[in-house]
Parts: sequence; C-alpha cells; structure tokens
Amino acid sequence: MSDIEVHEALAKETFNATWDVLDKADRTPDDVDRMLELAHASAYHWRIAGTPLNLARAQWMLARVCSAAGHADLATHHAANCLRLTEAGGFGSFDIVAAHEAVARAAVVAGDTSSARTALATAIGLLDDIADANDREVSQADIDDVQNMLDAAAE
Repeated sequence: MSDIEVHEALAKETFNATWDVLDKADRTPDDVDRMLELAHASAYHWRIAGTPLNLARAQWMLARVCSAAGHADLATHHAANCLRLTEAGGFGSFDIVAAHEAVARAAVVAGDTSSARTALATAIGLLDDIADANDREVSQADIDDVQNMLDAAAE
C-alpha cells in the first residue's frame, strides 16, 4: 500500500469514526475531545491524499463538530473554509447546500441568528437542485436540525 493509500484509508476511517461520536445522544466531555481529534485527523489525512472535494467535506465536518462542541469561532472558521472551497471547486448542489448549512449552524452557535437565517434560506433555496433523492433527504434533515437550533435560540 502506498503512502497516499494509507492516508486515504486513515482519512476515511477517522471521518466515519467522527460520525459515530457525533451521533451519540449523550456525549461525555471525553467523547467531545475524541470527536474533535477524529475530525482533525481526517482533515489532515485528506489534505495529503484527498481531492478538493474531500478537503471541502473535511472542512464541513470540522465545522459540524466544532458547532456540536460549542466552539463558535472555530465552527465559523471551518464553515467559511468549506463554503469558499465548495464555491471555488464547482461542486454539485449537495455540497453547496451543505456548505450553507454549515455556515448557518455555526452562526447559530455564535449567537448570530440573522446570519444563520440568511445562510439557512440560501440552503433551502438550493435544496431542490439536489438531484439524488437520498442526498436531498440528508440535506433536508440537516436543514431541519439547524432550524430546530434557531427555534430553540429564539425561546
């Protein structure tokens, strides 16, 4: 196995392991640390072995876990990186919607509900451009989650 193949395998493994922790309903502080470490490890390995799309998705995952951990500044930073890479890369609607969703999620965590609503409206406006029904369903669930965060912030 070449060095690139090793990095690619590790990037996939750590990305998937990040989801396992992110999906836990009752994350402990140790889980949060592990989740952040896994997402950073995945991003590192994708930087070596990945495509521009892999790099954008790694930034999306970093934004997601930083949002989940309550690290608003880092979430905002990684969401902005994801959006920049996605727009520059000319990727499909699924990734463009995800980038705007990441920006909205990070803005909610930062307490900037106005920016969150704007980014979320952009994501919603692009949702119908996603051709694959499964991808559209995943994106809709993420949008609904951010909307729930906004609703909770308004209470």
